[in-house]
Amino acid sequence: MKTKIIDKQIEPILQLSLQDRIYAYQLLWQSILKDVQMEEMLLTDEQKTEIDRRLERIANGEAKMFSWEDVRQEIKSEL
Repeated sequence: MKTKIIDKQIEPILQLSLQDRIYAYQLLWQSILKDVQMEEMLLTDEQKTEIDRRLERIANGEAKMFSWEDVRQEIKSEL
């Protein structure tokens, strides 16, 4: 099971000082962000086109915009 492998691999990190553990966390988080950014770049052409279309509608003022408070109120009224 992968979690047991990870548990064994992370054990030495848990023995580090607080400062070193924070640094290790930052490095891990940066690697996660890089992976997420790579996945975001793997959009299909259709997805990219749709995103561009939506951004264009927002820029032109054609898109209806709602505040979170209005959306939340609408959801609550439908429950």
